Amino acid sequence: MEVNERASYLKGLAEGLELDNTKPEHKIISALIDAVGEISEELQQIRSYLVDLSEDIEMLDQEMELIWDETEDLLSDESEDKGCGHDCCCGDDEYEHLELDCPACCEPVAISEDMFSDGHFACPHCGEALEIDLGEETPFDFEDEDE
Repeated sequence: MEVNERASYLKGLAEGLELDNTKPEHKIISALIDAVGEISEELQQIRSYLVDLSEDIEMLDQEMELIWDETEDLLSDESEDKGCGHDCCCGDDEYEHLELDCPACCEPVAISEDMFSDGHFACPHCGEALEIDLGEETPFDFEDEDE
């Protein structure tokens, strides 16, 4: 028997006893039966609410699983294809640098991403201290070098 059915049963028994609410002990019994009835109604509402929440959580879980699968697919696609899609050097580690001529000795200097982000380095040929000033521009993207 459900809680609300038991509360209704108790209420029916009390009505069958024809309790006299002028007596203190009968007032207590009536008040307790009314309280049990209200508690059973609230419990029923909470159970209904929990069922709705459970369904919502299940739906969100399924949506999150789809999002996760799509994210994994996108990440795996990016890790497999580091290049630009053309037959060039994009994505090859040995070509991921910028090459400039040293202003002091005019020799070509291959600047790696680490050297570029530091902003200053020494020419490997003549030892001249070189500095890169980008001002407020965005940092150079080594992967989009050919665009």
